[in-house]
Amino acid sequence: EELLREGVPKERIRLIYNGTKEPPRLSASEKKQVLSSLGLTEENIILGCVARLEKVKGQDVLLKAAAQLTNVFPTMHLLLVGEGGEKERLRALCAKLKISDRVHFTGYTDTPYVYQNLFTLNINPSRGTETSCLATSECAALGIPTIASDFGGNRECVAHEVSGLLFKSEDAKSLALAVEKVLLDERLLKLLRKGARKRYEAMFSLPHMLEGYRKLYGEN
Repeated sequence: EELLREGVPKERIRLIYNGTKEPPRLSASEKKQVLSSLGLTEENIILGCVARLEKVKGQDVLLKAAAQLTNVFPTMHLLLVGEGGEKERLRALCAKLKISDRVHFTGYTDTPYVYQNLFTLNINPSRGTETSCLATSECAALGIPTIASDFGGNRECVAHEVSGLLFKSEDAKSLALAVEKVLLDERLLKLLRKGARKRYEAMFSLPHMLEGYRKLYGEN
């Protein structure tokens, strides 16, 4: 859309989605070990977010939404995977919202799949920068649905009510309602899990991206 606005002819534009390598799946015993290291068990509902801890990534919106859900889901915990300049501000917000005991800051890791394997839902609350989110695709490969803001490329990465849900960007209440809708409907959660995996295979896998580039180079 931006290229078209700049005057680039439509016939010269090709769209190739970022593809991701399928992340490893942890065994049941490996999951249990990672959960134990966090002080959690298989009984916990886990909302996860893999992103830089910066304002544009919207983790504050997620924390505000979580505070609205604590009474509904008493076993719910959050994993914030990443590092950034907003870390201390986010910790302070956790304290203000009285959810510090439910939020785990894992820090940076080059193996995010270790935590992604634990997610019940992947959350992408971006508000200022998002094209094709790799974490969303990685979770989809694991059959984990994403609840994402309706900002930027999220509207294409997540098919609403097929591979996840979209919520109004910046709106913590909208996010909380989306999470509640999925977690209170086991049938919907199973549907979204299947849809996430299918969407990954059809659009966001590494082989799919490479095939797109092969076709592009073959045209020239």
